[in-house]
Amino acid sequence: MRRVLQVHKFSATGNTFVLLDLRKPKNKRVSASALPALARRLSAEFNSDGLLAISGSVRLIFFNPDGSRAFCGNGTRTAGFYETRHVLKKIKGAVDVMTDDGSILVSVDRDRAALAKASLPRLLAPNSLELDFGATQGARGAGRLEFYKVDAGCPHAVAFVGSAAAQDVAGLGARVRYHDFFKPRGTNVDFVEITGPDSLKIRTYERGVERETKSCGSGVMASVFAAQSLGKIRAGAVRVETQGGPMTVRFNGKSLALEGKVEEIFEGVAYLC
Repeated sequence: MRRVLQVHKFSATGNTFVLLDLRKPKNKRVSASALPALARRLSAEFNSDGLLAISGSVRLIFFNPDGSRAFCGNGTRTAGFYETRHVLKKIKGAVDVMTDDGSILVSVDRDRAALAKASLPRLLAPNSLELDFGATQGARGAGRLEFYKVDAGCPHAVAFVGSAAAQDVAGLGARVRYHDFFKPRGTNVDFVEITGPDSLKIRTYERGVERETKSCGSGVMASVFAAQSLGKIRAGAVRVETQGGPMTVRFNGKSLALEGKVEEIFEGVAYLC
């Protein structure tokens, strides 16, 4: 007999996840060793950007669609939203979510969830790589792009471009993601357009998803951090336009917060095998 699992699907500013609460009776018998394969299958079945596995009070493990494990900013916001709504039965509240990047406070207010991160992103040394993609593939015909190496809980390569819309995110993102400069882990790739002194647009090719996603929380944090560190935008609150909608980052050099919408798409069932 096939074992039924209880699952939820969420969207965090367009970044979609299957959530599996391992504390629920139907889900308790899922072993840790089964999670990578389950992430691959459920991500494909539910057309999602990964699997959020929740246990304890509150431990989050995120798996990409390829089964690899990583920190996920939007996934962390989603876990806090789920815990507040489904476990605490509140529309407002705050919970600590233990992630692979440490404990992170998530505050929920109706349809919005914000994470507050104690560990800040870092520009890694050597911190940049310049690549020439040819005259027709870069931003507005400029084929030479400089990628900054940023650790935001997971690796990111951030490039500042004249037009985010003009980028071949799938093609260029895949090439940068596997570049020798970012070995051994590879990298997520962010194409960032500065649109004002406190605003930007971003498109991200996600490692482990192996395509562009509508938004990437860690990519938004990495991009704002890099832009402010390099003097491209001013400190304070920054509005970020993603393919999935607007997000807000507040960074003052000492602390960082990421805020955006979270919505539950459905609650349903899946099968263990």
